[in-house]
Amino acid sequence: MSFNLMIVESPHKAATISKIIAKGNQRWFVRATKGHILDLPVHEHGVEVVQGKYHGKWVFKDGKKDLIADLRKLAATASNVYVATDNDREGERIADDVVKQINLKQYYRVVFPAITEKAIKEGIANARLIDEQIVAAQVARRLIDREIGYKVSSIIKKDFQKNSEDLRGVGVGRVVSPALHLLTVREREIEDFIREKTYRLAIDYIKDGVQFQIFHKTVFKDDTREEMNSLLAYLGNKNNPHIVEIYKPSTKEEAPFPPLITSRMQRGGFYLMGYEPDKTMKLAQNLFEAGLITYHRTSSYNIDNDAVIEMIRLLNSYYPEKDVLQKKRIFKAKNAGEASAAHEAIRPTYFQDEFNPERIRKHQLFLDAELTEEHRRLYEYIWYITLSTQMVDSVYDVSELTIRCGQNTLHEKAHSHAFEYNPMLERDEKILGWEKLRGSYIKTAEREADEDWKDKEIVIPRLLIGEQLNVVDIKVIDGYTRRPPRYGIGRFITTLEHMGIGKPSTFALIYEKLVKTGCVSLINKQMLKPTELGFAIDQWIEEHAPWMVDAERAKDFEDLLEAIEKGEIRNCDKEIAEYTELINKLAAEKGYVPPVSTETQKKEALCRCSICKGGKILTTSNDKGRFYHCSTRNCLFLTDKSVDGFFSNFGLNLDDDERSDALKKVLSKKSGYQFELYSSKKQKKFTAAVVVAKNDKGYWGLSFPEKGSSKQRRK
Repeated sequence: MSFNLMIVESPHKAATISKIIAKGNQRWFVRATKGHILDLPVHEHGVEVVQGKYHGKWVFKDGKKDLIADLRKLAATASNVYVATDNDREGERIADDVVKQINLKQYYRVVFPAITEKAIKEGIANARLIDEQIVAAQVARRLIDREIGYKVSSIIKKDFQKNSEDLRGVGVGRVVSPALHLLTVREREIEDFIREKTYRLAIDYIKDGVQFQIFHKTVFKDDTREEMNSLLAYLGNKNNPHIVEIYKPSTKEEAPFPPLITSRMQRGGFYLMGYEPDKTMKLAQNLFEAGLITYHRTSSYNIDNDAVIEMIRLLNSYYPEKDVLQKKRIFKAKNAGEASAAHEAIRPTYFQDEFNPERIRKHQLFLDAELTEEHRRLYEYIWYITLSTQMVDSVYDVSELTIRCGQNTLHEKAHSHAFEYNPMLERDEKILGWEKLRGSYIKTAEREADEDWKDKEIVIPRLLIGEQLNVVDIKVIDGYTRRPPRYGIGRFITTLEHMGIGKPSTFALIYEKLVKTGCVSLINKQMLKPTELGFAIDQWIEEHAPWMVDAERAKDFEDLLEAIEKGEIRNCDKEIAEYTELINKLAAEKGYVPPVSTETQKKEALCRCSICKGGKILTTSNDKGRFYHCSTRNCLFLTDKSVDGFFSNFGLNLDDDERSDALKKVLSKKSGYQFELYSSKKQKKFTAAVVVAKNDKGYWGLSFPEKGSSKQRRK
């Protein structure tokens, strides 16, 4: 019996799709790759340059060779093969690897903004080929991250090791470094901050039973208290009237916040529920795979037209039609590339009442995916902020007031909900608009930790120009100058996005790496503070490789990847070469020879590394000479040129292969290997054990055992 084969990356996604497409007449097999198939090798550099072009040494990830073999068998007998990995760079790269490794001559590349029957049918109907430009952008990012991260991490680890500091497991990278620098710069500002006491004058007035308060704009300090006391006496003198000089009645409509994109979902997940970014992304992944929300890695504000119709229908059943925007609200795209209808904001996939957050617990999709209360809470946030976008604007009173008292002026601007008359209730009521739908809840998700002032209500009654106001009281309000705010998780995400450091889908990884490597600690589970290690690494980078903490350079590279994805340029070999030149210069300054990606490079495995017990000792030859190092990235075994000269100094003239074989013998025995050598100083032969030992420059070389060892030179 004939069948169709669909290939996705996630087993949970495969299970949800299988249930949906099983309803039709056709027979389907849905299989998952379980993530990427190919990647750069873990224990070596894996980047080569041939005639000025950079190439990766792509190897199968564990278990993926067998998976490809199984998929190849299925594809050989399938009527049609649909490659339905996610609609982003990583998904496109997985799709490309699937097609090439299976050697598919005929295939359909399909993408779904959501896992619903409608979205799957539309995806199949609009099948396309692999977008090679998107693949090229993913490859370029992977190569540059490896070129910078692998090499510079090796150099900094070696340099720290010279000072008896071990950075095993800690690395630096293209986006992690400027992100860490952002935190260390702010922490230094906090450390340098000197708190000063401040004083402000607050004048209370009353008009028609409404009391309101206005602050004098000047912030006084201890050295200007005399000036403040004079002003206080003048304003409080009953002979000095307070006259309304300017009163401009005005209102302002405030639209709801846009629908969710990746960065704001991460920020809201933290502010509302205390979820760290990586947790929010995992929960969202589960919700997407369950078919309950659209794809969660997006920077688009677009919402599908049919979904908007469903939203309006649902809202009309809850609220009067005047409170619901009856046509689609359009939000300006963050950039032109995201305006495409192929991308959507993060939203619920369905808007029937049975999918309400209070009822979703009992829905079969929720139960089948074995989702939890944590998933429901994130879903609730997505539900309400999405629906709020189709409510009408709220309206605020923003009237402006200027009061004159002699030569002194006091200014204030109202910020309170405007009122309108409701004939049904026969009274005025606030024009809340979208804020009727969990307005305070949504604002909490969108505000930074110290932005409560934005919601402070400032009421100014209706006034007449020229009228004299009654002063109720004048107070001196004590305060302190505010230190620069430490970055909380939410503010950190927002700042990374504004500065263009990384992509929203990578913010969780940046945060996770900084915390897990011990470069950053969490204060009260929310505030980010660099550790001593973080300061030390940042200081080293700022001193030796300042280009790595250049946020503008990081942003430019993200723009470059966007240009590749759009087909405006083909690759970024020129930019990678510029980074390579900077790295090689850094290596030369630090006296370190990292694994070099040159056409003449040759690597041979000698034996298992006796230092870390995990990697292999590789022989590397390039235009700088021949040296030996461990294949494991975190192992610090690296020889210098003294290995080549050791045996010749003791009468053994060995060629390259013989020298490598001799080193292999030394490494194979912890106590050393016995060689017959010749001492030119004593003019005689002797037998001695030769061992590997670290020299004062931090490199490994050949030596004799220390005195007192059981293995000594023998005549």
